[in-house]
Amino acid sequence: MLVPDADVVFAGDLLAADATPYFGDAFPLDWPATVEQLVELATGAVVPGHGTVGDQAFAVRQLGEFREIEALARLVDGGLLGIDAAVVRTPYPADQAMEPLTRALTQLRGELD
Repeated sequence: MLVPDADVVFAGDLLAADATPYFGDAFPLDWPATVEQLVELATGAVVPGHGTVGDQAFAVRQLGEFREIEALARLVDGGLLGIDAAVVRTPYPADQAMEPLTRALTQLRGELD
């Protein structure tokens, strides 16, 4: 939600600072396009669903992370990269990287409800 008078965008759980975003019920392949729209609105503070308040640069960094998850999932799905290799290439700690990748793979395969 944009509050133009205050130059603030409330991103809710679309963005998370200081932690790996929660992908458990997400549609990770759709996140980049959604965050792109948010980035266009962000001229001041960006309030994530969790963590420290950021700015447009924070939202752009997170957009890059979401794009990386999508790209890695497409490589795994296409048989060009193993899941273990993809995990270490994500922008997240290895112990938290499997969830975003498997969720993106599930979406790629049309298996999300």
